[in-house]
Amino acid sequence: MPFQGGVNQMKSVQENGGINEYTISLGGNYKEKLMLGITIGIPTINYYRTTTYTESLADGNNATNPYGFSSFTYNQDLNITGGGINAKIGAIYKVNDMFRIGAAFHSPTYYSITDISRPGISVQGDSSGVLSVDNGGIQQGQFNYNMTTPWKGVLSATILLNNLGFITADYEFVDYSSMRYQYLPDEFGNSYQAEQNAMNQAIKKTYQPASNFRLGGEARISKYFMARAGFGYYGNAYTPYGQSTVTSYTTERIDLSAGIGFRFNRFFTDLGLVHSMYQGYEQPYSIDYSGVVSGSPATVPTAKTNYNINNIALTMGVKF
Repeated sequence: MPFQGGVNQMKSVQENGGINEYTISLGGNYKEKLMLGITIGIPTINYYRTTTYTESLADGNNATNPYGFSSFTYNQDLNITGGGINAKIGAIYKVNDMFRIGAAFHSPTYYSITDISRPGISVQGDSSGVLSVDNGGIQQGQFNYNMTTPWKGVLSATILLNNLGFITADYEFVDYSSMRYQYLPDEFGNSYQAEQNAMNQAIKKTYQPASNFRLGGEARISKYFMARAGFGYYGNAYTPYGQSTVTSYTTERIDLSAGIGFRFNRFFTDLGLVHSMYQGYEQPYSIDYSGVVSGSPATVPTAKTNYNINNIALTMGVKF
């Protein structure tokens, strides 16, 4: 072992940005029984992430070592931009004054995306000055490609309890295995088709369809005051193979929500709280063991985090 005292490993990630969507919607009804709607969405992506991975000598190593090593830092800046288009269609049928059912289909989003990455490496030597490397000026890389997101289907039902409130339930099916990448010839040359097929086969092997459930209700406490509560479960999008490759990662999440609302002749306000619970895993690097013939593979350090996140929303409006 080069360093008897081991090394300290640290990874930090800073990210910002997101996806904004502009929509055009059209709706109508037939005899006040069948309500129909369609929406065309135009999403845009602007995301930025800085990742820094550092290794340094831990306590127990001599200040001077035969390798002249003190610390190593790898950093990468990633900027993702792009735009796309999608469509959503839905219908609600009024069975009677008390019961309604609905269905919706969300098409995949077809994106055109550009990734720009700027990597950098620096290595610092010990006091002997044996080792010192800094190539932070590595030329940035640009990658252009197209991506198709999963499609989604939704079934819903609502029970209206006269003036007492309502209960609503949703079932959502998302086929994550339907995600696809489309590479461009300029990026891979003659091998772009083979690279694209390999990526899409890996997606089908790693991801699976998932089911999501939501249940909620609202009760009218008085003429002006309402209270509501809800529950949501979001299923696991990874196959057993996908879970094994990312340290048993899962997309399962549970949401608990509650809120109150006030309604007056012209003014209304709502206050809502959503408590989300899920697990997250983070690894500083990954190792490909596909070429390992024998021996025990190295263990990649993994940080497991149990997330409990609260989101609060306050809405106010005026009717004209």
